[in-house]
Amino acid sequence: MVKQMKVLVVDDDRVARETLIHILESVDRFDVIAWAKNGEDAIESLAAFAGGFDLIITDINMPIMGGLQLIKEVRANYNSCQKFIVVSGGLSQKDRGVLAEFDLSGHILAKPYNIDRLIVMIDKVLSELNYLA
Repeated sequence: MVKQMKVLVVDDDRVARETLIHILESVDRFDVIAWAKNGEDAIESLAAFAGGFDLIITDINMPIMGGLQLIKEVRANYNSCQKFIVVSGGLSQKDRGVLAEFDLSGHILAKPYNIDRLIVMIDKVLSELNYLA
């Protein structure tokens, strides 16, 4: 049996965000708690949600605050959430280097992503969090 997981989906592209939320809601072990359209909104959600999130799925290129800055802020200030999956339409070598520094090289999905690959990656994170029996 898999525990319910608290997820924060962060993407400025409404269609991409809603599609991802729909995918997560269609799999019975996921409980999508919140979404945000940029990193700044995500930080506000983290501050408002006392229990934290098990996983943040974030785009990198967003207005106001992008995904890299969000990851830095969360890692520095929110110990309750350290797991990320990065979805992006394109990453520079510099971005890939920063993600490697955060030990996230294995948690990157290129847009458009394959749903099965997304679920495999989420299961990998669940396993790291000991959510899978």
